Amino acid sequence: MKFIKGLLYKIILLFIYSGNRQKKYFTGKEKSYLTKFLELFRWMLRDNQFNFHYYAYGLNLSGTYQNKHIGRREFLSLQRKIEIQISKKYMFGGLSYEVLTKDKFINYTFLKSLHIPVVEIKRIIKEHVIDLEGNIYPMESLFEVSTPFVLKNTILEYGEGFMLCYPDKGKNLIVNGKVLLFSELKSKINSGIWIMQEVVESHPAIRKINNSALNTTRIVTILNGNKPQYLTGFQSFATDNQINDSWGKGAVYVGLDINNECLKEFGYYHPSIPEKTITSLHPDSQIIFKDYNLPYIKEALEICLKAHQFMFHQFVIGWDVAITDNGPMILEANEKPGMNAVQVIDGGLREIILSCFENTIKYYT
Repeated sequence: MKFIKGLLYKIILLFIYSGNRQKKYFTGKEKSYLTKFLELFRWMLRDNQFNFHYYAYGLNLSGTYQNKHIGRREFLSLQRKIEIQISKKYMFGGLSYEVLTKDKFINYTFLKSLHIPVVEIKRIIKEHVIDLEGNIYPMESLFEVSTPFVLKNTILEYGEGFMLCYPDKGKNLIVNGKVLLFSELKSKINSGIWIMQEVVESHPAIRKINNSALNTTRIVTILNGNKPQYLTGFQSFATDNQINDSWGKGAVYVGLDINNECLKEFGYYHPSIPEKTITSLHPDSQIIFKDYNLPYIKEALEICLKAHQFMFHQFVIGWDVAITDNGPMILEANEKPGMNAVQVIDGGLREIILSCFENTIKYYT
């Protein structure tokens, strides 16, 4: 019954998305209804998922080819094959190294040991509060901290499990803009393991565009043979005074011109954001993106490539980087770098990913 419902849902989506009432990102000659229907159907067969980013990719326009874009299923399959091959090459046995990216605390301690700049973690919260010297404090001690801090769940992704905390006269905490009592905060962090991270500010050049959030830089690196290289990336900017720069919460993602150390021309909204598609300037500050200088971007790439060299067991890594006054600092690493988002911004990446896959498999065989 569940399978039938899922199949019917996908069929309904095929008919709906093949029409001309969908939100369009690009202008030009539209493909026919039948062509779009068949392409969406083939994607669904190939990837076992519906392509909700079809229009964001611009695949509804004549002269575009969806085989240039890689789907989630194919990407994860390539990733898995590479990591199995590397495991065999170095005789890892049954060990799994995914925890180095999945767990924010483990990732932090690993990179910190390699002297790679990272945003500092001050404490761990697991029923009690533990500082990095091993001292244990009651949960109530969070209300005694005098400076702002961030609480993050160690494994949740995509902006989930994020709390920006400001002390409120030693009694309460202002968490994500709302006053919370101790009992309320405790219920929120009662499950899972959490880290307390220091609050860092973006470089003034980034704050000039938006200062309501940290506005991280996503840099995606990929193994090509035995060395990592730059694949793609973007700069995120929160909008509407949001404290989170997550794409699904209204942030604009702007492409990176690494060679010229600046932003590309357009920023892109998530397909789920009503009516908004592409913008050439930030909606709040009105600053134009094209050729806007992004400080320390080459240095950011350098530390990501260095980190990936030591995490050679992973084919592709998406790095979240904070570019500050003092240079770039890695916030966290992601084994699932958001291929939908980067292909909206930079176009289809299937060919280069397949090329890197073949070179890497060849090297480790």
